[in-house]
Amino acid sequence: MRQASRYWLAAKAAPTGCACASTKPAEAGSRDWLVAFCFLEAAQAAFAAARRGALSCGFSFSRQGKSHRDYAGQAGDTMSMQRFETITLSVKGPVARVRLNRPDARNALSFAMVEELLACFTALRDDPTYREVRAVLLCANGKTFCAGGDLRDMTRPTEEQREALAKMDALLQAINQAPQVIITRVQGAALGGGLGLVCVSDIAIAGYSASFGLPEAQLGLAPALISPYVLARLGFTRTRELMLTGVRFDYLAAHSWGLIQHYCADFELDARVRAVLRDVLRAAPEALRACKELLFTVAAGGDTLDYRVVLLERLRTGEEARQGAAAFLRKQPAPWVIEHKDDFDDAEDE
Repeated sequence: MRQASRYWLAAKAAPTGCACASTKPAEAGSRDWLVAFCFLEAAQAAFAAARRGALSCGFSFSRQGKSHRDYAGQAGDTMSMQRFETITLSVKGPVARVRLNRPDARNALSFAMVEELLACFTALRDDPTYREVRAVLLCANGKTFCAGGDLRDMTRPTEEQREALAKMDALLQAINQAPQVIITRVQGAALGGGLGLVCVSDIAIAGYSASFGLPEAQLGLAPALISPYVLARLGFTRTRELMLTGVRFDYLAAHSWGLIQHYCADFELDARVRAVLRDVLRAAPEALRACKELLFTVAAGGDTLDYRVVLLERLRTGEEARQGAAAFLRKQPAPWVIEHKDDFDDAEDE
């Protein structure tokens, strides 16, 4: 190993055009340079292969050369998934945070951001690595939660736009029916597609600075993709007014209409998020997933009696129900109750 290290350092120090790269007969000492050069090439290839393997196993490499182990189901572990350009993803214990990260563009939903969000929520749903994640906090960097779609993308070719819009619809469905509890933290404006993100969350918390609206008609457009979710959240009569006028409304109206469940001063948002997370983390993991599935199955209509009976029987005879009943009788917390100590404070919003 020491010999290899010496060759590595020698190769790095080799001047351009040294004997190791020459096709001429080797001169005195050139053999060492040749060995060093070959070792350097092999080492670089090995490092690249190791890096690919590490990434596939859940590691990511930072510019400083540090690595982070992906969350593997143990509370307290910290994970940084892959490096996104427009969002960030972190997982700490049973909570994931997805942050919109285009503050200079007011976190407008560019095609790239939609694609990254879709990849993120698809992984949170399908990747076994995230099976223990029970709640996802959707938040934003900067003073604006999300100003809607990025109008600059409208100049792209029609076929490219169709593909991107299809991904936006898939994203809304993925968030809406995610197996985790989706908590949205809103500061500043949530317009158009930003309002759509609020509509597909389970619990929305807004600061006093929050404002909402559907300004698409004022821009010669229509909120076509988000319309099913706005209608489901706000109802036909209210949605009709908001679509046709484009009027903005504040956190008080949003609360009274059922768009958000909680509001507070902006500096209290993190504390309110923590309080909601504490409540969510008192619920059993499989029971939470079952509740999310139950909501959308029943809402879809049709005869669901058999489904509901089977679901209840499965949960009633399951391990979580036995553990929950035992903990209740002992007057102790159930084994899945976690006091989530990391508060995910969003200092970057200030």
